[in-house]
Amino acid sequence: MKAAIVPSESAEETQMKRTTAACYPSFFLALAAVIPLLLIGCSGSTPANGYPDTGLAQPTADAGSPLDSGDSQGDLNTTDSLASNALEEKRPVFEKLLSQINIPGLSVCIIKNAKVQQCAGFGWANVESELAATADTPFLLASVSKTVTAAAVMKLWEDGKFKLDDEISTTLNWSVDNPNTKPITYHQLLTHTAGIKDNWDIMEASFYFDEIDPTISLAELSTGYFRKSGKWYSAKNFLNTAPGAAYKYSNMGTALVGYLGELHAGKDFAKYCNETIFNSLKMTNSSWRLQDFNLNELAMPYEWANGKFAAYGHYTFADYPDGGLRTSAKDLARFLAAISAGGILDGQRILKETTVEEMLREQIGQIEAGQGLIWYKTEGAPAGEEWWGHEGAENGVATRMAFRKKDGLGYVMLMNGDEPDQSAPLDQIRNKLVELAEKI
Repeated sequence: MKAAIVPSESAEETQMKRTTAACYPSFFLALAAVIPLLLIGCSGSTPANGYPDTGLAQPTADAGSPLDSGDSQGDLNTTDSLASNALEEKRPVFEKLLSQINIPGLSVCIIKNAKVQQCAGFGWANVESELAATADTPFLLASVSKTVTAAAVMKLWEDGKFKLDDEISTTLNWSVDNPNTKPITYHQLLTHTAGIKDNWDIMEASFYFDEIDPTISLAELSTGYFRKSGKWYSAKNFLNTAPGAAYKYSNMGTALVGYLGELHAGKDFAKYCNETIFNSLKMTNSSWRLQDFNLNELAMPYEWANGKFAAYGHYTFADYPDGGLRTSAKDLARFLAAISAGGILDGQRILKETTVEEMLREQIGQIEAGQGLIWYKTEGAPAGEEWWGHEGAENGVATRMAFRKKDGLGYVMLMNGDEPDQSAPLDQIRNKLVELAEKI
């Protein structure tokens, strides 16, 4: 659950990953207590390699080497500490944890002082083809994608396209048919207080696509879900309270944010993100579109069933601004480093510092403590520490990303397996990353 800042979900809403672990920052609560992972023992009879029915040993990839894996990003700002790669030295620890939580692959990066310090990959991006997970392997981000959507739309805000308290109907040229009738503002969408619910009966049945990009546009999605004349409209798409009165985490609300961004930009939202964020930050392994990737190089989502990994297959969804970005740990770390530095990396500015400050400011403390504009912070961090980030989960996907505001120390964790029922194992991975970053 989202510690301290998310109300409990109904049984209907928790059936899908994006409404439970997908976006709730439980990972912040134990940052002060780094768990010595070397003392953790493997339970049960699963072999140490974690793949009893595949016959696969852990890959011996060189992905733990310091940011020089032969890609086009050799110009990253780095430090002399990279000469000794702490992540690579702890490879047995991370591989053991993967075995314990039945997730095939993990890619990580640590950042500090507005720089990507170290990255590494562990385990398998694709079990069947024996493709090792590396720092350059693109993973589906699930709800961590929302942070990119927020940054893209806040760029339009700083360009004067809209004000946070503006009614969105002015841009849409139609009104969301909320049964409670009160108009919705941009601020309410960005803080999950717009009164919009995720109707999973509709979303699961109509918005997911296997192996292809969605054939439903953001325009069709928005009018179909939010207008009474739409094919997916239902009173169940909304809360029983007026916009602005209550907090309710909403994927569909963030999808609507993406559509509004598309209208303001005057172009496809995915293309706008390419131009304003990915290209500027040299995020060369990042896209909202499945067609932009070689599917054989992507991290395959897996479930653990009957003692072996079973592939979900690659999929997309029409409400993609809320969770459909694919990127590598190295690319995402560049984005996180830029945000941690006030919107700039390697001399390339994607947002003004004042815009980042607004995005990473508690917005609705009287309703939901710690909620910024899509991004959120924790109340459970050590005294004097302020962490901002997001996490995500989908079928065969578990992701986390956060940074400490005072010095930009942060981490990226991308995994291609189902979110564990208990958060402790992922907290342990996170704590080890924080511990290693502290020493840099």
